[in-house]
Amino acid sequence: MDDTDDTDDRGHLDGEAIDRRVLDRVRPLLTDPDVTPEDIAALALREVHIPVTMGAWLAYQRHGRGATLIDLRPDAEAAVSYLPLSLLASSDRDRLLPPYIPIMVLMEAYDPQRATLAVVHTTPLLLVYRLDRLLGAIEPIAPLITFDQ
Repeated sequence: MDDTDDTDDRGHLDGEAIDRRVLDRVRPLLTDPDVTPEDIAALALREVHIPVTMGAWLAYQRHGRGATLIDLRPDAEAAVSYLPLSLLASSDRDRLLPPYIPIMVLMEAYDPQRATLAVVHTTPLLLVYRLDRLLGAIEPIAPLITFDQ
């Protein structure tokens, strides 16, 4: 970890910038049958909007276009990380997990100076949102993507 931004060499956003305790409060809702994945994602994004958008801007400056991955699965290694497009683009498309192909298209299309692309991973779904850095808006931009892995 260096002092110039909030990401390490693997693209993980610094735990000080994103309060993991907030994400830990959201994760138990995954087992509540009355709470939808969209509700959980919206709650998580409202709680971490500012540090995620700030961290994503710094990660964009260092790594280029990408998306912030907010992994709410209980066994996730890192709750929040930055997934650079260059990493996915360098992968063999035949070996790339199918949900990431439409996310790559979204990564190529968003305006990183104005917004952050956030992918919220719940089991078994990926939900994709556009977080407006200037207005604070949270907008779903893709249908639910089923993640079979």
